[in-house]
Amino acid sequence: MNKNTFYESMNNMFRDKFRNIHTIKPCVVTRNNGFTVNVRPLTTTKYRDGQQLPIPEIPDVPLMIYSGTKGGARVTVPVVEGDTVVVLCSDRDVGNLFNSTVNTGSIFPSDEYTPLELYPIMAIPMFFTEPEGTPVDTKNIVVENGSTKITVKPSGDIDIDTPANINVNAGGNATVGVSGDASVDVGGNASMTVGGSATIAVTASVQLSGASVTVDSPQTTFTGNVSIAGLAAVTGALTAATIDSDNVSLDNHTHPYTWTDQQVLVTHPRQTKETQWLMILH
Repeated sequence: MNKNTFYESMNNMFRDKFRNIHTIKPCVVTRNNGFTVNVRPLTTTKYRDGQQLPIPEIPDVPLMIYSGTKGGARVTVPVVEGDTVVVLCSDRDVGNLFNSTVNTGSIFPSDEYTPLELYPIMAIPMFFTEPEGTPVDTKNIVVENGSTKITVKPSGDIDIDTPANINVNAGGNATVGVSGDASVDVGGNASMTVGGSATIAVTASVQLSGASVTVDSPQTTFTGNVSIAGLAAVTGALTAATIDSDNVSLDNHTHPYTWTDQQVLVTHPRQTKETQWLMILH
């Protein structure tokens, strides 16, 4: 055997061996089992005779979940049939690892002798940017799910865009602090229900405008002055310590009149000797 034939034989042998080495495989999901997925590799293996043989479907590959605190903190994405994933293969058999609980002292024996075989350890959901051509934001952090989009910008601005509802549920307290201006624009109706007391403190002025305003309360208290530019209608009793109009007080206001022989003295509950009211009866 000459030198070239020897090296060629060695190369062929290593190529045959390398064909059975598995590291990373792009795959498509054929079934979602909940915590695992069945995947089909998207590439084939080419042999010396020119054959292109596909790699068989790989069942029960664990889905990668970005998590910490033993799963207490995690970020998940929905994975459906037809999604693309990248399957990572371990260099050693991981069968015993998947069937056991992991802790800081864990170490699991391998049941297989051969390293770098098809030992899939996780499927990472991913999306190929080509040839789909979906643009990638090169400046901001973007989280998307369907038509809902959250954009976090380097300036600190956060944009939330959704054509549907936004629900916030808090079992405890909720605090919103705004050092600048705040505005709420509601295209439809708005309602707020408070089980206990509610306090709104404003250091400057407050303006409330609308076609009509209704305050439904058994008792309403105003501690300062009240100015009414239009008419005021009172359907119940009106109690006041004093009523002034154009600097005229009803406590000491009198009208001049002419005495007749049919005069009756009418006493007002708040009168003094100098502020008796007289009504002329005809």
